[in-house]
Amino acid sequence: MSGDPWLRRILPFLLIAALGVLFFAKLVFHPSWVLYTDFSDLLSYHVPQARFLVSSRQQTGELPLWCPYSFAGMPFIHDIQVQAFYPPHLVLYVLPEETVGTALSWLIAAHVIVAGWTMFAYARSQGLNQTCATVAALGYMFSGKWLLHLLAAGQYIAIGLAWVPLVLLLLERSLGRGGFVVATWAGAVLALVILGSHPQFTFFAGILIVLWTLPPALEQAGVLARGGGSLRKTVLGLGRWFGAFAWCSLVALALSAVQIIPALEAAGLTSRAALGMRFNIETDFFFNILGLVGPAPESLPVVGWENRTGLTVLWMATALLAPVLARGQARLGLQTAICLGLVIFGLGGAFIFQSLPGFRLFRLPSRMFLLVPLPVALLVGMTTQALFDLLRTAPTAGRTMRWSLVLVPLVGIGSAAILCYWGGQPWGVPLFLYWGSLLVTLPIACWVLWSAGSANHRSPRWTAPHFELAWGTLLVVDLWAMAWPLVEVRPLSSIYAPSSCVQFLMKQRTAQGRVLDRESPDHGECTPFVPALPILNRLEPLRGYNPLDIHRYKEFIQFISDRDEPLQPRNGIRNFPLVNKSLIDFLGARYLLQPSDFARMAGESSDITGDCRWQKVAEDRAPERHLFIARGVRQFPPYSVYENREAYPRAFVVPRAESLPRRSHVLAALKKADLRQVVFLEDLDPQSGTPHPLGRFQPASIAAYQPNHVVIDVEIDSPGYLVLSDPWYPGWTCTLDGGPTRLYRANYAFRSVAVPAGKHQIRLAFQPMSYRCGSMISSGSLAAILGLGLVTVVRYYRRRLRGWQRSNRVESEQTGGEAAE
Repeated sequence: MSGDPWLRRILPFLLIAALGVLFFAKLVFHPSWVLYTDFSDLLSYHVPQARFLVSSRQQTGELPLWCPYSFAGMPFIHDIQVQAFYPPHLVLYVLPEETVGTALSWLIAAHVIVAGWTMFAYARSQGLNQTCATVAALGYMFSGKWLLHLLAAGQYIAIGLAWVPLVLLLLERSLGRGGFVVATWAGAVLALVILGSHPQFTFFAGILIVLWTLPPALEQAGVLARGGGSLRKTVLGLGRWFGAFAWCSLVALALSAVQIIPALEAAGLTSRAALGMRFNIETDFFFNILGLVGPAPESLPVVGWENRTGLTVLWMATALLAPVLARGQARLGLQTAICLGLVIFGLGGAFIFQSLPGFRLFRLPSRMFLLVPLPVALLVGMTTQALFDLLRTAPTAGRTMRWSLVLVPLVGIGSAAILCYWGGQPWGVPLFLYWGSLLVTLPIACWVLWSAGSANHRSPRWTAPHFELAWGTLLVVDLWAMAWPLVEVRPLSSIYAPSSCVQFLMKQRTAQGRVLDRESPDHGECTPFVPALPILNRLEPLRGYNPLDIHRYKEFIQFISDRDEPLQPRNGIRNFPLVNKSLIDFLGARYLLQPSDFARMAGESSDITGDCRWQKVAEDRAPERHLFIARGVRQFPPYSVYENREAYPRAFVVPRAESLPRRSHVLAALKKADLRQVVFLEDLDPQSGTPHPLGRFQPASIAAYQPNHVVIDVEIDSPGYLVLSDPWYPGWTCTLDGGPTRLYRANYAFRSVAVPAGKHQIRLAFQPMSYRCGSMISSGSLAAILGLGLVTVVRYYRRRLRGWQRSNRVESEQTGGEAAE
């Protein structure tokens, strides 16, 4: 019998894990496959990035800080979405590259289970019994919005939210007896959230943590008691709350500095930083309010995750009873108000804060609903625990619940009908499976409420545990009916197979020529050269897809179209006309991939097919590609590959330099200049650009080209300027024959170095100060945390040892006394 309490404690954790494994049964039966969806960021972005991270680390022995396979080159680990420093990803570094996709799929399943465990622990700390705490845990781990992002959108970057309940648990304990040490552990867990989540998700999680921990702080200060607390207690309580959160945040920021400092540096150079992100308030509110309940029709794929709250009928109906329970419970009432405030924010209320720092960097405020399931799950757990007694003592509660079970489905069905009318055919398994499941769950729910509410008269077998188990089961079925159809798996080999035109480009990789791809207008932003393929096959595109773009590079791309106007803060680059060909030659764009019947764009002097400067070298008459924004494998019209015989080499020497003109004159200067003879350098000493009479354009030889290092050999008869058409970025340093030399920003966005006559070797290394400073701060903080952990463990076992010795001494004294008698 001594083992029973221990078994009772771990049984909920085993149940949560078992349900998590059952939910991902398809992955269990095909353990080497990957989680799949037609719109998967996991497959189009995260798996390719992770494979490059792992393979480069294994080949070079160092983390790839720079990636040349997007936007002609950009910082790599600066992007939090790479999650290079997320501790659970340490296992990836020892795996073969081809298994990384499978590993990421299993990590998603593992984090869903972890979310349940952490939520169960937090719900127990809030006074819920095991059954209702398990209900809250399942509500968080299987919440519709989270699984819509993880599975329907493949947004792997949401996994870090699994740790948020544990942050709340530790932070609230630090307000009591835990103090400094427990707040430190809360900071360590918050670092996991930061390192494993999209910055917007982390930002919203921070808002939730601040607001949700305020009621317990006020409660401990006596503010929520009748008559309120004294001013002194209120100030001390708020000070303790602020101090705990500030210390927790400081520890988290210190541990994740290796990621945060480079990310902040990169964010300051992006289009978002220059222009901000804007969202359409009316459109967002329209889709958010219609998406309040249930799944979306498949005819509106984007609305399927971004503008859906993920709330289901039974969960929403149960949550509506929280205000009834909040009567006379100040803390619960305040937490209910906070939950409602987060809902209003996600529905469109965020426009009030759009001008504030942080908020302006992100669009889609509906992503707040990724955090709303936490308070909703907790409130539902509390409601379930109190509902039985409430039904017996307050018949109006039963009527309120039954009315909710009628009105909420009607609202959901009505909104789904409007969306179907708006978007076309409503067909789709999730839509029909979920609303069809209500034909079973709603009658059973009404029967359970009726029979439990009248149990003292009709059914004495109904007890609180029986009701909690029955209601909890219905809630889980309600969640799974919407989320289970989202689980799909496929073999990775069937997803990344390149079409023949891409295979041709793969054979030309040794030429170090960049590729410009253009899509057919009939296929939106889709080409056979999708973002996943360049990084997987080590091809170097001019375009790309990443929110951490380099603003100046995208402006230079706009110069090619002979335009100089404010950019739109987009993650990619749309089709653009090739007007100023000398600029695309300068970028080293040796190959152009576009539909064979591509129509001339506005501003272009002639069709590519009739331009002698472009030579057709390959054609793919029936290219097929797996597209993650256009529902699976699609066949394109014929695509052709053209070679640009006038493309510059990647590195070359020009005889003279001039100072970069003012920003408004940059485009005109670049258009007029012969970039084979002159380079425009930023902050150039006017006397330094004097040309040598024997100077001439000359290609340079790239001896080594790795993510973090570039080695270039130059042999010239007269002084000149080496130009490398890779984007300039803070942190690139240069040595000439082993000695440091200045690296200029050239032609507005690229790199150049002055080279004297003779034979020389130039080495460029990417060693950003932001990464070095972040590494030192994080390493020192981690060492301190580990030291604190060791001290805590030693103290714990010392206390245990003293207690054991004390109990033995007392026992021996009692034994000796009995022997003396």
